[in-house]
Amino acid sequence: MRKWTYLVAALLVGGATTTFTGCIDNDEPAGIEQLRGAKAEFIKAKAAYEDALTQIQLVKVEREKVKLEKDQVNLELKKCSLEVEQAKTAEQKAFWEAEAQKRTEEFKAKMLDLQTLTAQAEYNNKKALNIGLRWLVIHLSQSLPLMERQLLRRILVMAHWLIWPKRNQV
Repeated sequence: MRKWTYLVAALLVGGATTTFTGCIDNDEPAGIEQLRGAKAEFIKAKAAYEDALTQIQLVKVEREKVKLEKDQVNLELKKCSLEVEQAKTAEQKAFWEAEAQKRTEEFKAKMLDLQTLTAQAEYNNKKALNIGLRWLVIHLSQSLPLMERQLLRRILVMAHWLIWPKRNQV
């Protein structure tokens, strides 16, 4: 009889255990979901930032090419000047002076176009970085504790100063 009592008690405990432990709620809090979403957005913003850095490097390379072209044009202008001095007839002088003037105008036009493109590319890169920084401040500061938010804001202010140095000088 005692065995039956223990058996019934064990079955009751087993049934109660499966009943009460089968309904555990495993849902994550909303804060963790927001944090995961913010991290994904941060990774996207970081990729955009790295793309902007690549664009800046491309602009620097283009600027170096323009400097080399400028040196070549200056060399050609000096060559034309020497040829003008060495020309014996007035016709040759006029031709070489016109050639030098034409090349100078072409170089000035090309330099103006390249400077405009360089300035626009740098402005677009800085603007994209600034948008990414603002997004980070808005989205990450909502899910971080106060100390981490203050630290994030300080870091982002320093990054803003690095991106826009001319604005910050008085």
